[in-house]
Amino acid sequence: MRITHEATRLATFLFLAAAAFISSTSQARKLQLAEIVRIGIDRSPIIKKDDASLASMRAQTNEYKAGVFPTIYADASETMNHYAGFTSTTTSSPLSAMFGNQFYKSYIGASQPLYVGGLISSGIALRRQMEQAQMLQNQSDKQNLVLNLVTAYYNYAEQYHLAHAATKNVEILRNYDNVIRYYRKIGRARVIDEMQADVNLLSARADQNNAESQLKQQLEQLRQLLALPEPPEIAVPTKLVSEKVEVLNTIDAVAKAMVDNPDILLLKKQRNEIANQKAVDLSQDMPSLYLTGEYGYQSANASMWIDPNNNFSQVMLELKVPLFSGLSSIYKRRSYAEQTESATRALEASQLQIGAQLQSELTELKASYKRLLLARQADLIARQALIRGMSDYRRGIATTQDVLDVQTTRYNAEKLFISTHFDYLITLATARKLMGVDLERVYGQ
Repeated sequence: MRITHEATRLATFLFLAAAAFISSTSQARKLQLAEIVRIGIDRSPIIKKDDASLASMRAQTNEYKAGVFPTIYADASETMNHYAGFTSTTTSSPLSAMFGNQFYKSYIGASQPLYVGGLISSGIALRRQMEQAQMLQNQSDKQNLVLNLVTAYYNYAEQYHLAHAATKNVEILRNYDNVIRYYRKIGRARVIDEMQADVNLLSARADQNNAESQLKQQLEQLRQLLALPEPPEIAVPTKLVSEKVEVLNTIDAVAKAMVDNPDILLLKKQRNEIANQKAVDLSQDMPSLYLTGEYGYQSANASMWIDPNNNFSQVMLELKVPLFSGLSSIYKRRSYAEQTESATRALEASQLQIGAQLQSELTELKASYKRLLLARQADLIARQALIRGMSDYRRGIATTQDVLDVQTTRYNAEKLFISTHFDYLITLATARKLMGVDLERVYGQ
């Protein structure tokens, strides 16, 4: 008997441990906001494309850097050299007599650019700026993605609480409907009271169905952002607690945005690229100087081409000076001046737009927090009023309509509190994004 008792205790312990493990595993599968942000970044096709573009930019930068090193090459040729006023007495063929002397040459050469109109230095600087611009583009795309993920999560959490509130509303009205039915049987309520309770219950169920349908839609939007094959399990905080977040005043916040916002930094970088693009383009119309060297064989006799007696070597400076380019340099300079002006105006317009958006978001942030406090207070009072109304109705002090009005007020107050809570959080995230705060660091850790 004792062995059986011990076995029973062991089996019970194992069962409870397994149940706890399954419960903890199920809970672990629910994604928190930080996990959603990390998964969204890791799986985003846009981020992967940006990473590939950045790798390509870095390769192009290294390609331009390679231009500072000498070029080594091998060459072999057969040419006809004809010099006016010179008649060769050793012409070996009619072809040579007509076109000149045959000349064979094979060698290994090297060329080192000394000056190519600023092409190499400007090209390297341009590629570095383009690489930095791509990094800013990556940061901008990541900021937009994280904001979309945070917004989608808050929208889902809001709809989750709204669906939960709709379920509670149905439960309350169902219980009230049962009370009305009982009261009508004992003659304390009228038929019209029962009909009104039925209609309110049916309306509440329709509202619940709509809330649950919207919840599924919000989950599907979140699934698409995460690029997952199936909708994930999302962990939603049960208590709505929003602490007031201290933000900079409007002037300091706008000043921070002008320095940290990646969209503004990207436009600045693109404007600065124009100067180096101009230098690269104009280098074609500038003098160039190369140091070249050759070592190999040269001969007028093919049979004695590769012979130690026909060795040759030479080192020379090659200078090319463009004399006329069809006035292209003038038009290029005018074109780049106009591009710089256009880029400057685009930067100014973006700064004004982002500054105005940030001011609007900060104003809305302060107002939404005040609304949040009022909505929270209204929700608490409405809950107390419902408890009081149900108690008064049971004692015959309140009417059916009084109870229904109080419940409607309570339900609307709860929905307002939920919506205001998440509107505040979304506004805060948007303001942070405009100020250039790293959203991945704030919401992904």
